[in-house]
Amino acid sequence: MGRLVTLIGESAKDWKVTPRVAWWIFWLPILGAILVAAARVNRHFYDLLTKEDGPIEWAQFVCYAGASLIGFGVAVKRFQAGHKWQSLLFLGFALASFFIAGEEIAWGQRIFGLQTPEELREINHQGEITVHNIRIIQDTFNVVLFLAGVFGMGSYFANRKYHFERRWDQANYLFVPPLFNISSYFILFSYKLLRFVFLRDSEFTITRYAEWPELCLAFALLLFVWLNYRRLAAQEKPVIAPAETGLKRAK
Repeated sequence: MGRLVTLIGESAKDWKVTPRVAWWIFWLPILGAILVAAARVNRHFYDLLTKEDGPIEWAQFVCYAGASLIGFGVAVKRFQAGHKWQSLLFLGFALASFFIAGEEIAWGQRIFGLQTPEELREINHQGEITVHNIRIIQDTFNVVLFLAGVFGMGSYFANRKYHFERRWDQANYLFVPPLFNISSYFILFSYKLLRFVFLRDSEFTITRYAEWPELCLAFALLLFVWLNYRRLAAQEKPVIAPAETGLKRAK
């Protein structure tokens, strides 16, 4: 545990985040996981918390929509810096985040009272205007989420060994999430692993609980692109040399 504390402190320093904020980011997904599980004591409250268009799902939408917007900003900055392939990757990230944000609220179906086309209703197990609830796509998406959890937990340690920035400019930031957010990926990884191995049947409690791990991922992605955008924006600010500063004061 002592080693983890040291590494999280180093990660916070690298990303210019205060230790207190870093530890809040670390513990929040874990505390939330406990509280959402405890909410199951009251079925009505648990249903209200985890239902479609409920508070957790709308929080996911906000995080993904924010990640899409900021991800596009990162893409622009990498393009301006002459790193076109990195720009394309973040553009893809922004578009994917936009798509997931729309899927989370069924593209406004319940808000605007839209009807699901009959052809889609037959293959969508929730009868919504969404793609991710089609069985084969949902199964694939669950695997992708599991792999996202694995990547989020392991990329920091892989980078410490292989130093990705030696091959690609700023890759240690642009493709490696901060360690102090590892708990978000751990919650997602643990939930998906349990579903794949032990809890394969779809049941009210365990199925609805998925909303929290998915919110953890949405928050992690939003935090990741925001920290990168802030870092890249700071690099663009002109640095005033000490001599120039003294000259201005003398004037």
